[in-house]
Amino acid sequence: MEVRAPTAAEFRSISAMWQGMVTELGPPMMPKQLAGLRDHGVVVLVAVDDRGVLGFVNHRHLKRKEQTTIYEIAVHRRARRQGVARALVERVLNDSPHGRIRLKCIASNPACTFYTRLGFQLVEMERSRTGKPMKVFSMERSSDGL
Repeated sequence: MEVRAPTAAEFRSISAMWQGMVTELGPPMMPKQLAGLRDHGVVVLVAVDDRGVLGFVNHRHLKRKEQTTIYEIAVHRRARRQGVARALVERVLNDSPHGRIRLKCIASNPACTFYTRLGFQLVEMERSRTGKPMKVFSMERSSDGL
């Protein structure tokens, strides 16, 4: 498996995965919108192998807050529980110029357990745009990674 920037054609696969998250996150972004995120400093990475795109992550290195914020992580159903999300988070962690990584997750999402296993700490609760409870997680980067 390789984690890297997506090609233009891979944005279609990312958009399809995003479609699967619609009920939790709101309307999906189309490939052109995803590609346009780069203009706002958002970094999009994909995990790929010979089967194609396995997952993606969107994140941004914020200068004022001195943190990296992960916005979305999605893994294709066929590739779940195979280390894809972990590889994506590790890449974000390794690429971050900051010592802190933050993310939010709908409280009922099983991914909250995954983030806790990786070492993220629950730092607060808030409400999503749709009114659902969300957990806010933070991790301080250590010199030895995850």
